[in-house]
Amino acid sequence: MILNTEPHEPFKLPEDADATRLCVHQAVMRIRSKVTIGTPREEEPEPPRLPEGYEESTWESVDDADKIKQFIRDVCSRKSWPLYIHGRPGVGKTSIAALIYSAWSLQPLWLRADTTLKEIAFSNNDEVKTWRKRIKQAPCVFLDDLGVQAPNPQMLVALFDLLEDRKGRPLVITGNHTLQSLLQIYEPRIVSRLSAGATLWLDGNDQRRGQGDRLKIGGSR
Repeated sequence: MILNTEPHEPFKLPEDADATRLCVHQAVMRIRSKVTIGTPREEEPEPPRLPEGYEESTWESVDDADKIKQFIRDVCSRKSWPLYIHGRPGVGKTSIAALIYSAWSLQPLWLRADTTLKEIAFSNNDEVKTWRKRIKQAPCVFLDDLGVQAPNPQMLVALFDLLEDRKGRPLVITGNHTLQSLLQIYEPRIVSRLSAGATLWLDGNDQRRGQGDRLKIGGSR
């Protein structure tokens, strides 16, 4: 490289120096915008909302809410997973699971047990790997209404894999069956894994019964 050593006059801004500075500034901003385009700004994830169908759930409508919330805090601190919430239909199992879901700091995964296990059971190998990766990476998994449908062998494998993939990690399961009655549906090694964590048994009346409008026409009262 040859440097020009001949004397030269010092550089002077033109009379319209302000206009020149403005042009330079605009050029720099254009370059910056081209460099940063396609790089999305990191945003904090939105807090989880209540699952579909349970948007109206509140702790105020739950009996012994303070006792239940303390139990859930203990489960989280001791890492007593899975948490199995069971009871008769209509006692509020899914509502409580939905409230736990809404309070989770990171986006959890909400699954319907029968449809999810069936979908995994009839998936090909690549689809099963995708499912298992999704389940493993979720901060918390919610499996609602376990035991509604009698499982086939493929669904049993899917449930076993799910329990294995979430071993020691946040997993909340709801169902109508007690752990004892689940032995009539699932093999002992699955029930053993379900009972390895904590159990919340809800006893009470069906909260749905009598809520709908009724009208009787004719006949005796």
